[in-house]
Amino acid sequence: MQIYRLCKSKEYESILENRNFEYVGQEFQINPQKNTHQYLPNVKYMHFFENEISILYLAGYKGDYIFAYDVPDEILNSSKGCGFYFDFINFSSTCKVNEYAIDTKKMRFEYIKRIYSITQDLDFDYIPELSEIYNNLICIYDFNLLKDKIQKILSGTNAAESLEKNDEDLLKIIPEIRNMINFEHRHPHHNLDVWQHTLAVIRNLNTDDFELNMAALLHDIGKPFSYQDDEVRHFHGHPEKSYQMTISILTRLGFDKEFIDRVAYLVRSHDTVIDCNNLDSSYELIKKRLKLQYADARAHNPNTVEKRVKFLDSIKKQLHISLDEFEK
Repeated sequence: MQIYRLCKSKEYESILENRNFEYVGQEFQINPQKNTHQYLPNVKYMHFFENEISILYLAGYKGDYIFAYDVPDEILNSSKGCGFYFDFINFSSTCKVNEYAIDTKKMRFEYIKRIYSITQDLDFDYIPELSEIYNNLICIYDFNLLKDKIQKILSGTNAAESLEKNDEDLLKIIPEIRNMINFEHRHPHHNLDVWQHTLAVIRNLNTDDFELNMAALLHDIGKPFSYQDDEVRHFHGHPEKSYQMTISILTRLGFDKEFIDRVAYLVRSHDTVIDCNNLDSSYELIKKRLKLQYADARAHNPNTVEKRVKFLDSIKKQLHISLDEFEK
């Protein structure tokens, strides 16, 4: 069943970056009198409402978000109660709504269905007596607006510069990127941090291919979550972590399955040598994968680039890809 809850920007970022609810929820020591939930002591609860977005209006402020969840019935059935809230037009009365108080330990990141940004932009000053009430209302924007924004940013040949100019919007759309910024590789093959390396890869692509630019944007997003520190820092397993995060991010943004599968394939295989005798995808997608590998190689430390590029040249030759065809 789909249920909703309001959250602040800090909580929004924490959930999406950490993919858990460790810092979410309110801890109840006693049973509040104005609802029918039986709270257990020292348990953190998250509160949800069934198709009752309107009751969130008074709590909404600019920069907040609404999360929509699909939670299994067996969890909901044991968490249902009644909540009592002031009527958002008439503060002298209360309204009773179905409310779910769920133990955070029972929640899973995979339950998140959709996220909506909300903003305070309604003006009812022409009704003076209602001005104070309605100035607290929120307007819900479909998350497709964020999807359209990222598509616009990544659909031009100057995508890297566009990403830098729209960094605040980018972090609202994909807050996981925040972990990449200033995250050092600490490896002789790299002279840039993870984020600057990513921008360099996108610059090297120099394409208006949205699918390819999206893959470049996300290809190393798992590195801050999959590194091993020794004499130098390694990132064993980062393509798989980036692959998992790519599917989660693009699903959250509402992209169709075919687009998600293609981008996720490019992300997962960006570090894997192409076996010219056993191609694992379409010729078109293999060519995009090779383009991504070239752009990635050229974004490494200049002292190590030549060997990488020569190896990729040999792959391109085996695939019988001409220069003109490769640049299309």
